Amino acid sequence: ENEKWLACGFSVALAINAMQLAKTVHPPAGATSLIAITGSAAVRNLGYWYVLMPAGSGALLMLTWALVVNNMSSARSYPVWWI
Repeated sequence: ENEKWLACGFSVALAINAMQLAKTVHPPAGATSLIAITGSAAVRNLGYWYVLMPAGSGALLMLTWALVVNNMSSARSYPVWWI
């Protein structure tokens, strides 16, 4: 509990570093790791489930919606390519 400030800094730094390595930098995503540390007891009690719910499920929902909306027209194809 006394080192919470240090954990906050490391969590954001590691998250942004991982995003830089993956070439997918999205600075607000660093806040996800910060919330895991500074969040309420309910958030901390989720443990690694916090990565899947709500963060991972939200990302999956947005991807699904992007695929549906961007492929409604025959003139568009999203994504153009996968990895």
